Amino acid sequence: MNSISDERRDICIIGGGASGLAAAVEAGMAGFGHRVILLEKRRGTGSKICASGNGRCNLSNETCHDVRLTLEFFGRIGVLTRTDEAGRIYPYSEEAADVERALRTAAERLGVAVLVNTAVTGLEKDDGGFTVTAETTRDGKKEIRFIPAKKVLVATGGKAAPKLGTTGDGYTMARKLGHRVNSPVPVLTAIEVTENVSVLSGVREKARASLFRDGKCIFCEDGEVQFTRDSLSGICIFNMSRFLKLGKGKTLKDGFKEYEIYLDFMPEFSPAQVEDFLREQGERGLRGESALNSVVKEKLARAVAERIFSDENPARQMKALKFTPKMPKGWETAQVTRGGVALSEVDGITMESKKVPGLYFAGEVLDYDGPCGGFNLNHAWITGIKAGRGLCTEFSR
Repeated sequence: MNSISDERRDICIIGGGASGLAAAVEAGMAGFGHRVILLEKRRGTGSKICASGNGRCNLSNETCHDVRLTLEFFGRIGVLTRTDEAGRIYPYSEEAADVERALRTAAERLGVAVLVNTAVTGLEKDDGGFTVTAETTRDGKKEIRFIPAKKVLVATGGKAAPKLGTTGDGYTMARKLGHRVNSPVPVLTAIEVTENVSVLSGVREKARASLFRDGKCIFCEDGEVQFTRDSLSGICIFNMSRFLKLGKGKTLKDGFKEYEIYLDFMPEFSPAQVEDFLREQGERGLRGESALNSVVKEKLARAVAERIFSDENPARQMKALKFTPKMPKGWETAQVTRGGVALSEVDGITMESKKVPGLYFAGEVLDYDGPCGGFNLNHAWITGIKAGRGLCTEFSR
C-alpha cells in the first residue's frame, strides 16, 4: 500500500448515500462544488437508494415535514415525481437507479470530486480543521490517503442492510470526537415470535395489528400481515417494530417479554357479530375450518379451528389472535436504524455538531426513525440539504 497526501479540499463528505449526495449537490448548487470531496467505500454511490422502495425509490411522502423542500431540490436536478393514492412520492419513472444517477451526475457536474472504493479508517480533529484517513483500492492495490479538510460531514448511514455498506462506521467516528451515540436497534423489519408459525409460512392476511406493552395498547395499524417461517411481516408489522423498545439493561434476545401482539382478522365486525356468524355457519352444517371458508386463508382457518396458537374459541381468535414477540429481525433485513448520534447534540438548522465546530452529521447516522412510506428517505434528503448549506458558510466563492 502506498501512502499519499491529497490537495486540501475545504469540505469532505464521508458517505455517498442519500444524505451525502444531497449535501454534495446542495453545496455544488451554492457554487462550492470545487471545494467538496465525497468519499464512498463501495464501488458506486447510492446503493441503498437503488434498493429502496423495492427498486422504485419511495423518496418522500406528501405528509412529510419539509416535503416541499425535497420536491424543490429534486426539481432543480431534473427529477420529476408522481404521488400514489397513499401519498407516497416516487420518481416519475419509478426507477430508483434514476434518482441515484441524477444525484451523482449533478454532483460531478457541479465540481464535486467523487471517490469510490475509498473507505474512511480515521477522522481526527487538528488545528487546520480535520484530517481524514482513507484507504482507496485501485486495480487490486490499496493506497492510504490523508485528506485535510476544514469541515467534515459524516453521512455514513446506520447499521441496517449492511450488505449495502451501512455497517455503523459513523458511530465510531462520532464517539471518538465526543458525541453520544444512542444504542442502535434494527427497525422497519419483521418481528420474530415465540410461537411456531411455520405452519402459516407464506400466508398473507389482512388484519388489524395491535401491540400491547404491560397490557396497554401502544400501536395499532391495519394492513396485510405476512407469515414467514419464524416471524410476522408486512408493512404494518414493520411499523410496529419501531415500538419494540429495549428496557434499561435489556438485550435484543431477552428484552421484549412484556409485549404482546394481537391480530384482528375481522376488524369491521364486533365480537358479537363474529360469534353470531360462526353460530350461523354451524347451523348450516359448517364447523371447524369450514366455518371460516371465504373469511381467511385455508391454512389460517385450520390453525384457528385446531387451536394451534390459542385455546380460545374461534370467534375470539378471529378478533384477537395473540403472538409473543421474541425480537425484531436482524440488521440484514431491517430497512432503518433506530438510535445513533443524539439529535440534541446537533444543530437542527445547519446540522453542525454543537460539540465540535466544523463537524456535521446527516441521514441515518442520526437518531431518527420514521414509519414506512418515504419518511426516512425524506429525512435523509432534508438533513443532507441543510448540511450542504451549513458546510458552505464562512467560505467565499
